Amino acid sequence: MGYNILETKSFVTEENESVVTIKFTIDANEHTVYFKSKQIRLQDSAEALLNFSILPNLYAGSNLRLNRPISRRLCNSTKKIIDIFCKWNPKYNYVEIIDAVPGRTEDQVERRVGVFFSTGLDSIYTLLKNLHEITDMIFIHGYDLRISEIDLRKKTSDIIEQIGREFNKNVIHVETNLKDVLGQYIPWAKLLHGAALTTIGHMMSRHFRKIFISANHTYANLQPNGAHPILDPLWSTESLEFEHFGCEADRIEKAAYIAQFEIALNSLRVCWKKTGGAYNCGECNKCLITMINLYLAGALDRCSTFDKKISYWKMKMELNFMPEGWRAYVRQNIDHLEKTNSDKKMLKALRKIYNRTIWGCYFIAAIKKAGMLYEKYKKR
Repeated sequence: MGYNILETKSFVTEENESVVTIKFTIDANEHTVYFKSKQIRLQDSAEALLNFSILPNLYAGSNLRLNRPISRRLCNSTKKIIDIFCKWNPKYNYVEIIDAVPGRTEDQVERRVGVFFSTGLDSIYTLLKNLHEITDMIFIHGYDLRISEIDLRKKTSDIIEQIGREFNKNVIHVETNLKDVLGQYIPWAKLLHGAALTTIGHMMSRHFRKIFISANHTYANLQPNGAHPILDPLWSTESLEFEHFGCEADRIEKAAYIAQFEIALNSLRVCWKKTGGAYNCGECNKCLITMINLYLAGALDRCSTFDKKISYWKMKMELNFMPEGWRAYVRQNIDHLEKTNSDKKMLKALRKIYNRTIWGCYFIAAIKKAGMLYEKYKKR
């Protein structure tokens, strides 16, 4: 398998939209990844190209030739970045960065502080905890929400703009198809997520001195993840710092903190099922986990973006075949309930879900499948 960068291009359209494109080949398939924004000038920097390229090269097993001056700090970090990815995915073999010339990064024209923002629990928590420092909220169209989800992107964008006005923060929108393209080859959450964020960060590096990346897990539950407190700072340069933030708080503590802000409760969106284009479906595993977090924090009844009642049946059906990250979220809720003894029924249900055997998971999956087939049959 081979991989090579064919072309990078940076330009501004007649609509005053800044665009960067990267053309490349992977598995003999040619792709073009684009990035565009009307709020900020994007640059096809060597650092952005390096961050973009490491994982595809590891996937293809080929060295990366990058004969451009690049940040000395980032250049020195690449071996450790590659070591981490190779340890997280044993199928990857070590590759080298060839002809990279360590040098100084471009001078900054501004020294703003950003946060990658999606209206999710983690990013809202990061924003509210760092209100005094953050100047910009950066919403990436095409990561959490796909480009095709036009109506939901518009609704989410409007809400983010409202939050920006409420806290006097600038909002930057960037659209990209990176996840749709590279996500075909590289697991998004486990490996690609952080590299994808920092690629865009480096395209804006002349404007920012620091950008926050929100944590998914606490220090007690760290595991391989594309955004990670060890990995994220390694993408930094001498002039742009990436800070992984929020590992000190579990999801219940984050829910309790954002509950102090009414606009946060009226903006929270975590759903990745998006049934019928709903802001939050209230039925998928991510919605249910967050609803439980809000309930235990005493805030579910004040959160307008979710139904006020948690379905125990849906919990049993959707919280099934959970990867370790999701098991950690369920464990956090169990630990909280064991300490507070506030809801014995929910504690019992979560314990059963957490301790479910593999055969129990298959049984629940079969029930769920049978129900879906029955609903499909009824519609005939």
